[in-house]
Amino acid sequence: MSLKQILIWSVVASCGAVLLLFAGTQWITPSSLSAPVGDAGWTGRTRAWFRPRGFQGFEIDPASGRQFSWTGPRSRLVFPHLDRSRPYRLTLDINAFRPPGVTEPLVAVSVDGAVAATLLTTTTPQQIAIDLPVRRGSGTVVAFGSPTFVPGGDARALGVMVNQVGLVAEAGHFRPDWVVVSWLCVASAAFAAGVLLCGVPALLAIPLVLSIVIGLVWLLLLDAAFLGDDVVRVVWIGGAVIAVGAVVASARALGGRVLALPEWGMAIGIVLGVSALKLACFTHPQIAQTDAMFQVHRAELVHRGEYFFTSVTPSPSFEFPYAILLYVTAQPFWSWFPSDLELANLLRGLALIADALVGLALYAIARRHWNHGPAALWCAVLWTVTRAPAMALGHANLTNLFGQGLFGVAMACLVWMAAPGRWGLAAIGGCVWLTLAFLSHFSTLTTGMLLVAATAVVWTLLGPKVPRRSGLIAGGVLIVAASIAYGLYYSHFNDLYRQTFTRIMSGADQQSDTSMVASPRVKWQRWITEDQFSNDYGLPGVALFVSALVGAVWLVRSRRREPMTQALLAWAAVWLAATALGILTSVELRANLAATPMFVCLAAYGLSTLASRSLWGRAAALVGGCAIAWNGVQVWLMWLGQS
Repeated sequence: MSLKQILIWSVVASCGAVLLLFAGTQWITPSSLSAPVGDAGWTGRTRAWFRPRGFQGFEIDPASGRQFSWTGPRSRLVFPHLDRSRPYRLTLDINAFRPPGVTEPLVAVSVDGAVAATLLTTTTPQQIAIDLPVRRGSGTVVAFGSPTFVPGGDARALGVMVNQVGLVAEAGHFRPDWVVVSWLCVASAAFAAGVLLCGVPALLAIPLVLSIVIGLVWLLLLDAAFLGDDVVRVVWIGGAVIAVGAVVASARALGGRVLALPEWGMAIGIVLGVSALKLACFTHPQIAQTDAMFQVHRAELVHRGEYFFTSVTPSPSFEFPYAILLYVTAQPFWSWFPSDLELANLLRGLALIADALVGLALYAIARRHWNHGPAALWCAVLWTVTRAPAMALGHANLTNLFGQGLFGVAMACLVWMAAPGRWGLAAIGGCVWLTLAFLSHFSTLTTGMLLVAATAVVWTLLGPKVPRRSGLIAGGVLIVAASIAYGLYYSHFNDLYRQTFTRIMSGADQQSDTSMVASPRVKWQRWITEDQFSNDYGLPGVALFVSALVGAVWLVRSRRREPMTQALLAWAAVWLAATALGILTSVELRANLAATPMFVCLAAYGLSTLASRSLWGRAAALVGGCAIAWNGVQVWLMWLGQS
């Protein structure tokens, strides 16, 4: 596609995004918005239509279950892109608490610096309604002024409790201002141009760009984000997309094929576009924070120079080393992200980059071993939308996702090495990536050792000359990588290993339905339902599992002696064994996430083979691919609170 055509496509994408945004604000976004200042608890969502400043955190009243936030000395609500040429009514639900003998305070609410309402608070909630005056421009700032007090045992200066914030568009609907529209044009054009510069052909580019544009607009409509400044975050992501696209276009113009992979640019474009949209989803203000703040606090320890620490499993509270490579990787960028929320997004972004590399690595090994472009591209497509990585991203088990991403690249290097041809660089790359993966997460270390060992044994015992050599090399790579990881990090926890082993062997931990030592029947039920107490979430889903089963049958029938087939089957055997171990014993390994590349490769082979059989086969493959994608996107929606 020429630069002129890419420019035309980008303009079309921008225009389409603007039309969709205006249509969405007219018919989808409600005319009345109401929510707490922020959500307390595990979900920890923030508002997209305004920014709170100076509030003393988010809390839940244990008696009523009501969400509220204390104001501080200088608390404000900022509505950055509220079009002030239209009338609005702002409502605030407020009450206060003071120690016995202290009168509840008078609160003054100011709009754009002018006092708009005052209220003598009580212990019961009261509502303030303020009509925002029509004026030129956009945005407004609502400030709270009240005396504060410092309760016993709490260093915070507390003002009044804001329980609910409401905004009603008196004209019937909200409307985006010209700044948001302009930035949306830039973001949509950047996403489209970046994908097209990678060389994605029109047949794939049309649905891909259309999906991206619809996704971006939907994210701006979600919780009326077009009233806030979330569009700036989307623009930054779009800038990264077009930058990567420009680099890929330059490389394609200079070098053509890379590693004899004809569709390498197309694979990058697909993974880049979908992964960037996924990043936009999982950094949206409405995304559940889950364990993201835990990750930020651990990264802060590393930032302060503390490198060796542990984490604790759910009941019965086994302690295990908590590897830190994700946090170390984040340190060069630490000062660029001043708030905890922004740091959480940095860690999510790094984990998602590692995850995206797996999609490219699966394309590369599938293309090299199967010599079939459609099957290899199916690997790239399916990986970006499969559900297990999205579950890990939503749970914010970011070190696990980061480690599994690096491990997926390491395994791809080892499988690449097993193909005829030069193997030295692939073996070295596999050793480096495997070492980094082992330094990223304890679960990656344990499951990774099993997966590499099983692959090495299968190649050595069952393969012809080339795979047999690769099996021996893979075994050596495993020993070297595990030794380095142990020497650098895991050797500091030898006493912990002895204590945990003694505790497990003693059988002292009592069974309960919420623990890792529950009965096999209970653990089986938790596993198949992905219960909150299950440590191994991320099942492949029916569509991916069935497609993978079909692919496995066809691979065994036609390519059973090939090293990639043997590696995938060894991977499947480890998944089954690790799953059984987790159900029958207290040793739980996150085998579902670790085994996802195997499911994706088998499913890609099954769907591509099905599509090559007939017109009906192509239709069935398309339906299967869409079912896998929808199963994954449902996870995105679930973490955005839209299940």
